[in-house]
Amino acid sequence: RGALPGSGDELGFHDDTKAMSQSGTVSFRRPKDMEALEINGQSKRWMRIRIEKGDYGESGTYTLENEKWIFKDDRQLRPPALRSITLRYREDYRDVKHALSFNDFQYTDVTEVARTEFTIFQPFSAKPEESPALYLGFVGKPPNDPLGLFFSLEEELGLGSLPTDEAEIATTELDKYETMRRLAWENGQRVVWEYWDGREWQPLAVDDETHGFTSSGFAFFIAPDDWVLSSKFTEERFWLRARLEQGGYVKPPRIRMIVTNAVDAYNQETVRDEILGSSDASPLQQYKFLKTPLLEDELIEVRERQKPLPEEVADLGPDAVRPDDPENPQNNEVWIHYRRVESFFASGPRSRHYTLDYVTGLVSFGDGRRGMVPNEAKNNIVARSYRIGGGSLGNVNANTLTSLGRSLAYIEGVTNPLPATGGADRETIEEAKNRAPYTIKSRDRAVTSEDYEMLALRASTTLARARCVPDRSNRGHVTLALVPKGELRGDEFSRRLVPSNEVLRYVKRYLDERKLVGTVLNVVRPRYKDLSLRVVLIRRTLGTSDRLRKDIENKLRRFLHSLAGGRDGKGWEFGRPVLKAELIHLVEEVPGVEGVDALEIRDELRNVGVEHVRLDEDELPFLVHVHVAEKVRDDIK
Repeated sequence: RGALPGSGDELGFHDDTKAMSQSGTVSFRRPKDMEALEINGQSKRWMRIRIEKGDYGESGTYTLENEKWIFKDDRQLRPPALRSITLRYREDYRDVKHALSFNDFQYTDVTEVARTEFTIFQPFSAKPEESPALYLGFVGKPPNDPLGLFFSLEEELGLGSLPTDEAEIATTELDKYETMRRLAWENGQRVVWEYWDGREWQPLAVDDETHGFTSSGFAFFIAPDDWVLSSKFTEERFWLRARLEQGGYVKPPRIRMIVTNAVDAYNQETVRDEILGSSDASPLQQYKFLKTPLLEDELIEVRERQKPLPEEVADLGPDAVRPDDPENPQNNEVWIHYRRVESFFASGPRSRHYTLDYVTGLVSFGDGRRGMVPNEAKNNIVARSYRIGGGSLGNVNANTLTSLGRSLAYIEGVTNPLPATGGADRETIEEAKNRAPYTIKSRDRAVTSEDYEMLALRASTTLARARCVPDRSNRGHVTLALVPKGELRGDEFSRRLVPSNEVLRYVKRYLDERKLVGTVLNVVRPRYKDLSLRVVLIRRTLGTSDRLRKDIENKLRRFLHSLAGGRDGKGWEFGRPVLKAELIHLVEEVPGVEGVDALEIRDELRNVGVEHVRLDEDELPFLVHVHVAEKVRDDIK
């Protein structure tokens, strides 16, 4: 029985849990005569819940009937099991004595307006400035060496393609994107860096890779000699500032983190001067790298007896040929940099080409008709340098890289303040089979929605899905939402899958090369609509309640998952609504469930219960909480 002793109407006691037999809310007014009491060494204002009348069932017993022991469990024992308790309270209205607003390091008295009933006022507001600035204060003066500050920004990468200048059409597309972004930054907003020399702000030369806080990156500078301590904002520091001198932002930059003493790190190892083998002058020779898988930018050299013909040197480039022994003019042997090709289809007898399988590390040379055969010599095929590493295993979480491979002077310890991103595994054979028809159809050009989606998946093997969302209000605008790959097991179904900024940038650059001129391309993360579920079920007697609740939660999370969801298990479709009837049917399929008494869907953004969840064309559902309760049979009507 749920009650509060002496609780008349003055305490307003109300128990939705029906004496702790189901989830719900217990509400009451705090008694005025609550006093502190010491229990187990803790002096608090205590409340207690005790059983005054009734019980929660009885343990089963064995009885002897007709010479047989029979287990009877007529009143199954179901004591309360608390998963969590949330405490909320509401104070009675009373006039405030004083109200002060601390905004931009200044206090403002808002007492009178705060006392006025039904009056709305804004306690905080952006202070209008002719030249807003970011101030950074250092406790000690940095050394007179290059110093890098890394700014991690909350980036909005759906910024569209920047206007194309006809003069830039001839540049490579990968460089064009960065060039246009830089020009837009220079022509749009101008951020100047300054330091305080004791009398006034002086200009500071900074190599700004953030391009005026439009993307994450480093800001490098050397501490000037006349940088002195000064007191600003009640703090004595070595102050510098980044000031917006010109232009503005469509969306003001938001900085997640500023990191000092930071450097770029890559999950790779560089191997140098590895002898691949000795040529016997036979066609179709093959060699293998000792370490795999390889990353791009390998350098393979072959030692030949004579210097190539002048026209061949011009084709190879001046840096592709170097003498074997520069100090011995009698030695005519040279090392020549061979070039990697996808196939020998366009190679001739004098083409110094090779093919390479990056996964297996297998190097193949030509047959003499298509691709040159290396001349016979000992140890004349050498990998001057190549890199190994990469892969999705390198995408480690923040603060997991905490040890150095070798000690470095003045370095006490290391860590990665941000998670590693960008690692991708090689494309599987099945993925290549699925991609091949679309590659032939699109001819490496993005025209239709399907072209954009398939080319995005081709651009990065970290991606599992791509959705081209039509923008009917803006002609010539294309929005592409990307979903990365993820583990389909256990707790991974509780993770929100979003691609990294690096992947979004790379895919955008890749598609900018292949889209139609004039198309404005936005590459974005998927938008997730948060929802929670409360399921009241009728359980069969077999199995345990905890296991059944876990099975139901796992099935619901998997069903609504962006990669494993839907009835076909291929991922929830973008824009497909979440229907209550589907969820009820899904729960009833779980072994041990006799039926569903009630199922509630809560829209977390609006904090209201809904019958179904509508999704926009670029939205996916995300299940925040699942609460499973069991209905007592006596309460079922």
